[in-house]
Amino acid sequence: GKKPLMCATATPDGNYLMLGNTIGEVYKFDLRMRKSCGAFKGKTVGSIRSISVHPTEPWISCASLDRHLRVFDHQSRQLKLKVYLKQRLNGCVFLNEGIIDEDEKTWEQIPEAEDDGEDSGIEDYMSSDSSDLEEI
Repeated sequence: GKKPLMCATATPDGNYLMLGNTIGEVYKFDLRMRKSCGAFKGKTVGSIRSISVHPTEPWISCASLDRHLRVFDHQSRQLKLKVYLKQRLNGCVFLNEGIIDEDEKTWEQIPEAEDDGEDSGIEDYMSSDSSDLEEI
């Protein structure tokens, strides 16, 4: 397009470039053929601030000024996930870590909070009768 580019990132194999512009369009560009593969489907509003490519799966994520994080399949260019995140987004990234297996051993390694003998007073407050409260 003719709009200024805001971000670009290459796929792990180095064959494609993902581009985001100032009006919210995301494009896939083939570096070997030196031509555009087309735009990604799904309405994006606001400038694309960041694009990240998953290291092993065919997914890209993009953060835009409309406060949505979108995940696309970069082979079919279809929108797979759209999440509103409430904050102004400036970046997104996929982590290289594998799936974390949370099991009982993991929870057993976390130390228990120690009781220092002091009462926080919340139990007394919660168990107090409302008739004990003074009216102001």
